[in-house]
Amino acid sequence: MRIEDTFFFRKRIVPDRLEPFGFVRDGDHWRYEEDFLDGDFRAEITVDKGGVSGRVIDLQAGEEYLPVHYEERIGAFVGTVRLAYTDILTKIADACCEDELFIFPQTNRIASEILAKYGEKPDHPFSTAPTYGVFRCAKNRKWYGLVMDIPKKLVTGEKDANDIVEVINIKIGEEAYSDVTARPGIYDAYHMKKKNWASVILDGTVPDDYLMELIDKSREFALSSGGKGKNVGAWIVPANPAYYDIDGAFAENEEIFWKQGRGIKEGDTAFVYLAAPASEVRYRCLVTETDIPYVYTDENVSMKSVMKIKLLERYPEGRYSMARLRELGIKFIRGPVPATEAFIEAVKRDKG
Repeated sequence: MRIEDTFFFRKRIVPDRLEPFGFVRDGDHWRYEEDFLDGDFRAEITVDKGGVSGRVIDLQAGEEYLPVHYEERIGAFVGTVRLAYTDILTKIADACCEDELFIFPQTNRIASEILAKYGEKPDHPFSTAPTYGVFRCAKNRKWYGLVMDIPKKLVTGEKDANDIVEVINIKIGEEAYSDVTARPGIYDAYHMKKKNWASVILDGTVPDDYLMELIDKSREFALSSGGKGKNVGAWIVPANPAYYDIDGAFAENEEIFWKQGRGIKEGDTAFVYLAAPASEVRYRCLVTETDIPYVYTDENVSMKSVMKIKLLERYPEGRYSMARLRELGIKFIRGPVPATEAFIEAVKRDKG
């Protein structure tokens, strides 16, 4: 990535702000020059349809000073020149740009159209992927679109397609799936359930009007699912303290993200079981939201969606040990398991 790209990433040039800053128009280009470091160097900045580019001229040598553009070139002198040049880029970005939500122009157009039509802005719930944006129905908080910036090959399957693209995952439904994914620019969903979801590359291949039709339909699916199928139940979900400090997480926040458990629905109760060395149920939580898109994989866990759980009660150590759980009909906890009636009754009795 060019040094200029770093400072103008997710920013949009506002043409009306260029001339007041000091840019001079030259046909389809805008140019700006500024001497720095006591007149020994000159920054030459160009704004055109391709974005922002720049050169640093060593005025004493009468030639371009190239080391400023190469991160591997280090040292006190080149560092001083690079810092002074980036100060100029920062001033231009602050004065002449507006922040953009996303990278691609089509992504930002679609985000603006969704806002105008439904009054819904994307949120960014993933700490491990802060650039991902989730569009949700304001009425029930169900999501209907997930924007991700990922290597193109993850969607198209092309081995050498390493360039980064933005895609939006939307729900298509099984009946329309084959017809929709047969169109250029639309693929089997990345990291989502196939035959229901599709990934659309937001490079303009799919026209805005048709894409909005697909988004409208995905939103209808989200609205129709809200409030349906709520079968409030109780579950025991495992947590491995070797991989995640849930005690620390609840000490900081009463509501946290957790790996989605099959069959668990909003409104259910989740009793969190800490694996060895604790080997006991430690927390009672309320499931406040489910089916939140989340892309994460490491050597210990792989997640395609998460839920939110809110802490309701912390149990004393040893109250619901594995030995007692076995007495209450719970033999193994390798994944989320329904809480037995005996366990539920025991919890009610213990509460008194």
